[in-house]
Formats: sequence, structure tokens, C-alpha cells
Amino acid sequence: MLLQKKETYAVYSPSEEGLSIEEVKTLLRQILADSRVIGIEITEFFGLYDIDESQALKLIELIADAIRN
Repeated sequence: MLLQKKETYAVYSPSEEGLSIEEVKTLLRQILADSRVIGIEITEFFGLYDIDESQALKLIELIADAIRN
């Protein structure tokens, strides 16, 4: 899943295309509801671009929300 550039800037290759945070939440919830899923992998997060740590927090909240539901 690719997030839209306006949703996060802490990536190597930002893109105008992609999903909104809400779309990713919905999709992750559906994927994680499947009992066959045993893990997830997050790629393309570049912490050096996350000067105020807001992007890491946004990602953590996104994952936590998907796991809780």
C-alpha cells in the first residue's frame, strides 16, 4: 500500500498517487481480520525526514488502530 504524498513525507520516494490514511486503515483492518495473516512489514519509512517525529507517530497510530480492530 502506498500512502499519498500529502499523508506522509518521511519516505524516500513520495508520490501524488496512493491511498489516504483512512483508506489504509480500512484495508489493514480487513487484511488483519484474516486468520491466515501472521505478520506485516512496513517499508519506505525514512526517519531522517521525520524531523518532529510526527510521521512516526502517525504510522504507529495507524498500525495500532488496525491491530485493535
